[in-house]
Amino acid sequence: MAKASAFDGNFQTFGRMMALHGVVVVMVDFRNSTVPSRPQESIAAFPGGLNDCVCSVRWVVANRPFVGGGTHSRIILAGESGGGNLCIATALKLKEMNDLSCVQGIYSMCPFISGQYALDVQGVSQYYPSLSAYPMGCNGIVLNSVMMQTFAAGYGDGLANEKLAWPSNCTVADVTGLCPIVISVNEFDPLKDEGVAFYDKCVSGQVEARCVVVKGTVHATDNYFVGTAPCLSRETALNIARFAKGDGTAAAQSKI
Repeated sequence: MAKASAFDGNFQTFGRMMALHGVVVVMVDFRNSTVPSRPQESIAAFPGGLNDCVCSVRWVVANRPFVGGGTHSRIILAGESGGGNLCIATALKLKEMNDLSCVQGIYSMCPFISGQYALDVQGVSQYYPSLSAYPMGCNGIVLNSVMMQTFAAGYGDGLANEKLAWPSNCTVADVTGLCPIVISVNEFDPLKDEGVAFYDKCVSGQVEARCVVVKGTVHATDNYFVGTAPCLSRETALNIARFAKGDGTAAAQSKI
């Protein structure tokens, strides 16, 4: 939700990996908050990208035959990192609008959802242990505290308690009634614990939820860095396709 584009080669490749399993993949190039998704494109702080996603879902629902899906086909929302935030937030917004029935599932990967990424003087997070568990010096593993704080600031001021901007703020009551959800986290990702905490909240709200821990990986290894570990990328793509089809084996990757 801060940078990158659905037209980037890695996302295009991952989209094809999913489509190979007989599902229609619609990739939404929503407005980023910090870096334009493509040259000449605009940027927008919250709720710009979220509004783009909500409008896109409603368009897909109204045009299923046009995009290659049947009129009664399942629609799930999937995204990684900031996209993992937006697929959850889109479902929450649709729920708020009494329009969640158009979505049958959420597959959120390494979600960037707390908005709280500052460390104390000892370099420790007061929010989630994983934020400071894998520092690898001051640079972090893929992500670091300064980078995440910068992206959070770019999303907009005064959003620390905004549930649609940062879904970690949701209460159990807020998530009750959500459609089935899979939260996938990477073992050595600073964002791991906030993803697991959201899963726990969904379970408490009696949402049909699964949590997948992709062992031995850093942030978004299996879906952003598709050339680094293609076997993992294929496995995640297969899991998402199975989930989209309503296959109960969507959490198979937890065995990796």
